[in-house]
Amino acid sequence: MTIKLVAFDLDGTLTVDSLDVWKKLTAKYGLTQEVNEIAKKFFNNECDYETWANEEMDLFIKNGITKEKIEQEIKLSKITPGAIETLEELRKNGMKIALLSGGIDLAFRKIFPSHELFHDLLINKIADGTWIATKYGHGKYKAEGLCYLAKKYGLTLKECAFVGNDINDIETAKVAGLSIAFNPVCDELKCVSHRTITGDMTQILPYILKP
Repeated sequence: MTIKLVAFDLDGTLTVDSLDVWKKLTAKYGLTQEVNEIAKKFFNNECDYETWANEEMDLFIKNGITKEKIEQEIKLSKITPGAIETLEELRKNGMKIALLSGGIDLAFRKIFPSHELFHDLLINKIADGTWIATKYGHGKYKAEGLCYLAKKYGLTLKECAFVGNDINDIETAKVAGLSIAFNPVCDELKCVSHRTITGDMTQILPYILKP
């Protein structure tokens, strides 16, 4: 079946390495114990991703971590070689393009200032001092994000592709019509994906655009 929508992970997929904004903030402000307690609830299935992200950001706010301080901690990563060319070629061929990430939009916008290549940005956002958590930032919730995108555009999951690199992309790879483990750092992701590709991102194009 023809692919009509492609969703991308951010850290380590569209960027060369992980931006690690969450980890940097946690370490710098001495919040490791509190953050681990919040994360523990999520991994014990006691809350969903949106609740986890909101509780963590509330903790940051209570400790004086403002939008400006977050921006100061953003480590600028390099865009993956071939990423822009890949996004442009997909758009040229009529594809819907989405970002599906548990990262922070401040980091994404610094690296991709021209983000009009994307039709949808499913990522945690900070706007006018207000924190807006995505529902679709990790594991099975990322998979739900792909389902949401398919429904939004009247597509089946077989018409949707997903490109990711790490353990929290596994569930999304399982449901996508075409899943690509790109420069993967997780063997299990390679096992559940249809293709494993390393190097320049333009190498994914033949698999997505094939007749």
